[in-house]
Amino acid sequence: MTFNLHFVKKGKIEFNYKKDSTRERDGWVSGFFSLYIDDLSALDDNNVMDDPMEWKHFSIDVYPGMKEVSFVY
Repeated sequence: MTFNLHFVKKGKIEFNYKKDSTRERDGWVSGFFSLYIDDLSALDDNNVMDDPMEWKHFSIDVYPGMKEVSFVY
């Protein structure tokens, strides 16, 4: 999922997320979740042992200008 966002002043991209997971014999198996800003990795969560009930928080400062923001999951 990709968005083009125009920031007129310094701000933040901030959100809470949890990953879809399945229960296996040896624990939880989760997918991957990444955030890219202008094709640069801002978040790369590849931990496959996440609990699906656990919320995570992410925040990053963003400077003025047009930004391409992509979520990969």
